[in-house]
Amino acid sequence: MKRGARHKGVVAKLVRNPALAIRELCNRDFHYFLRYFWPVVSSDPFVNNWHIELVCRELQGVAERVGRREPAPYDLVINVPPGSTKTITCVITVSYTHLRAHETSLHLVC
Repeated sequence: MKRGARHKGVVAKLVRNPALAIRELCNRDFHYFLRYFWPVVSSDPFVNNWHIELVCRELQGVAERVGRREPAPYDLVINVPPGSTKTITCVITVSYTHLRAHETSLHLVC
């Protein structure tokens, strides 16, 4: 099969079922995952900011290292003012849904 034909097949599959594309984006990018599922965990509108993207990037790196059973190269400490979405981002979303989706052998205590 030629490369172009394979890509056309994938694109056609995603056009027929956009949920597959959303699922893949959520699996690959925690920031996208957070934005997509924000209305499920909060009644407030999602207001993006640079610190949310940074926290998501760091947490995604931690989750990937945990999934690979690699040692932590550093301790992650997140200091942001109240109302900066830290609780939803760190505790609720990452620790339960995102980590459980990627590493089913983890047992989490919240």
